[in-house]
Amino acid sequence: MKSLSDLPKALNISIVSVILFYVCVNISYLTVLGPVALLESEAVGASFANKIYPGFVFENFGYSRVFFSLDRAISFMVMLSTFGAIVIASFTAARGPFVAAREGMFPKILAMINIDKKSPSPSVLFTAAITIFLIVVGNFTLLSECLTLAGKVTNY
Repeated sequence: MKSLSDLPKALNISIVSVILFYVCVNISYLTVLGPVALLESEAVGASFANKIYPGFVFENFGYSRVFFSLDRAISFMVMLSTFGAIVIASFTAARGPFVAAREGMFPKILAMINIDKKSPSPSVLFTAAITIFLIVVGNFTLLSECLTLAGKVTNY
């Protein structure tokens, strides 16, 4: 089977590619901003973008105004990326209780699957209820530790 040898090869190539990409990005940050500005910057990506593309300036009757600044666009893209990661983590975190229920460690109701949607709806709702409870209590540290522990236990 060729697919058995292709998967490890693809994983190794993709991991090395991502590592090289991040090293190149960090080198470009250091080259453009310099070490002092890099350490003083609150948002390195936004500072880098503003240094490379300072913004489009609209000048009219001696009054100049920055029409578009990339630091807001970079911040918006970081927000979208974080939101996507949270959505994925929410759906994958529900797999832990689902598998634990199938193995008999959690109540059997969490092992049920919605026939129409083909998803473990009770497990998703259980995880959402725990998340909402931890948000209402206001203990974000506990919430992040629970999700991290669930990730380490289920190896995702």
